[in-house]
Amino acid sequence: MDHKEIDQRFCTNAPLVTEMSVIEKKDNSIKMKLILNNSTEVWIKKTEVLMKSLEKKIRLFALLAILGAVTLQCEKKEENKDLENLLTLSIIASAQGDCTVNAPPRASINTFQNVVTANGSGTITKTGSVAIVGHQTAALKLTAKVGTNVALTGNSFVIVYQSSSCPLTTSTRDGITPSSLTDSNSEFTNSFQLSGSGSIAFTTAGDYYLFFYAIPSRGQAAAVSYTVTGL
Repeated sequence: MDHKEIDQRFCTNAPLVTEMSVIEKKDNSIKMKLILNNSTEVWIKKTEVLMKSLEKKIRLFALLAILGAVTLQCEKKEENKDLENLLTLSIIASAQGDCTVNAPPRASINTFQNVVTANGSGTITKTGSVAIVGHQTAALKLTAKVGTNVALTGNSFVIVYQSSSCPLTTSTRDGITPSSLTDSNSEFTNSFQLSGSGSIAFTTAGDYYLFFYAIPSRGQAAAVSYTVTGL
């Protein structure tokens, strides 16, 4: 074989090598596109899954927030309802009694009557309670003669009303003579303060009520003891 034949063979084969390289490049390019396409699809699917998961979490969070707000609102309504019930009970309690008394600066105080019809001693048993503050009240009714005397033992404010029946609207200091009672007009109009013992003597005959108002925080109580003479 001479040089010419060798050159022809190599020259003839050279284009084949070049052509195969192009085919391989095309194959590689196609493979890369497939790989990229697959990667893109995988990434898109992962993103979709992530977005769906995030959407579910957002919905769950929103639902929990709504439930929390509703629960809080219900709790507030329950608290308001409890407060309304407490106030209602207080109003009902303050409304108990068979006698309404106007004792400035307080008005429309409901209390119970304790009636005295004969000479003798006793202790007030029927008392009322002022709503919220829990102050105690009571009323002692009697028909006095000139010279009738009511001796008192206890701690309370005492206000006298000349009236034959309730409601008691206007207090008085006329027709009576107090003894060992302190003037407490600054607390209640025409009131006296009983601290231990004292008495009220009647100088004018008529129907009277002795109204007792006690503040427990001051050591007072409406369950005052009394001794009546001169009826």
